Amino acid sequence: MKQTLLITVRYSSSRLPGKCLLQLGDFSVLGHCIARSRSAGFNVIVCTGTDSADIEIVRESVKYNSKVFRGNSLNKILRWSTCIENFNLDYCHIIDGDDPYFDPLEINRSLDILVTKKLDLVRTSFRSDSGFASVGLSVSAKFMKILAKRSLTLKNQNLDVIPWNALLSFSDKWEFLPDNYLTKNKLTQLRLTLDYPEDLQLLQKVAENFKFSASRIDIEEFLLGNPDILKLNFKRNDDFKQNKIVQLAEQFND
Repeated sequence: MKQTLLITVRYSSSRLPGKCLLQLGDFSVLGHCIARSRSAGFNVIVCTGTDSADIEIVRESVKYNSKVFRGNSLNKILRWSTCIENFNLDYCHIIDGDDPYFDPLEINRSLDILVTKKLDLVRTSFRSDSGFASVGLSVSAKFMKILAKRSLTLKNQNLDVIPWNALLSFSDKWEFLPDNYLTKNKLTQLRLTLDYPEDLQLLQKVAENFKFSASRIDIEEFLLGNPDILKLNFKRNDDFKQNKIVQLAEQFND
């Protein structure tokens, strides 16, 4: 049975508008995510919003023969929950559409932990969440419905950055996915998500040298062997992490 992968993506972006439709090798960024997901054996659903601009996401998804779901534009937890219910899923894994070089092996590891340990949620690893962009989160349908209900009580419904501290309770069964180190140098920080023009430059360098189905370890070893490429967006990681902190503080702190 194929595992289901939800690709979360919307057209709007304050730092890089329409980034999911930008060219990456032979595909758009979104098309690359869809192709990589399929090559890894996942059942793919593109999960987007209902804003008028998001019709471009629908068109791009149809171009790659992907299933599409449209839901709440601001509250992506509610969107995920209604998508999962619509497709009658028991559980799934969720990635962002601006992370085109995710690690399928790490995703399967996350799903396996969710199922074998009978957890509600396996959250993104710390390393991936810091810009490494190798894995998302795995969640059960039942718990996503609970999270959606809780999210509606938040004072701000813009959940671009999720305030997990406000959503999770002590009794919930969840874990962080342990950090995965494919290469020998555990201190190396790779930035393989797409938020800034410099990120696109680096991702395009990878696309010039690898097909969409390339293994994550091959990509990492290539980047570590080409430090000049890593310099393209190295300084952006601090901006990325600081922006998340600021968003959470502005939107959810009293």
